[in-house]
Amino acid sequence: MAMRSGGLYHKTAFRLCFLLALCLSLFSGCSRQAAGGENIFQTAIRFEDGIICPRDCDFAAPFDEVLKAKGLTEEAIDDAREDDRRIIQTISIDGLSDEIREICSFQNDRLVSITYNIPVSPDDFDAVKSMLQQQAEAYIPEEMLLTSGEFLETGTIWQDEKENAIRLITGSIHGSDDLMVSLSVNVAKTEEAMEQFMDD
Repeated sequence: MAMRSGGLYHKTAFRLCFLLALCLSLFSGCSRQAAGGENIFQTAIRFEDGIICPRDCDFAAPFDEVLKAKGLTEEAIDDAREDDRRIIQTISIDGLSDEIREICSFQNDRLVSITYNIPVSPDDFDAVKSMLQQQAEAYIPEEMLLTSGEFLETGTIWQDEKENAIRLITGSIHGSDDLMVSLSVNVAKTEEAMEQFMDD
């Protein structure tokens, strides 16, 4: 009887440990999915043969393909504009904010830009600016830097040979003391690049 109850105890303990491990695994998986990572530039951008591309999908990707790449449903669509829908979600980036708005914009149902709006309090602005500068210098090729002057003060732009661009600007938030730092990844506005967005 003692052996039987001891075996039962071990089986119950094993099941509890298994369930606890499963719960922790699911929880950490959710946390990773919610967080964009530690570097906003790595979250937003990838480079292919020196060309700037959005991280999860290509420029000119169809709306449904971008929605799928982001792991979202139709509920994420902003229907404010009937002609050019947008995909909007809130993401978290370590060291920045849990309230970053990621906005995918389209022309003729094809991806033209992704913008990340990051709210920053005035007290944190200098620290965030310094962190973003360090991350940009570590991740974006130096030769792509198009602007001069102090980082982020008047806007900072990087551009590749096709004229795809990364723009980093700062502004105010209406009705708030906080500032808004916006990072956008934009397809080139050249005639050649825009052909793929024209109506067939």
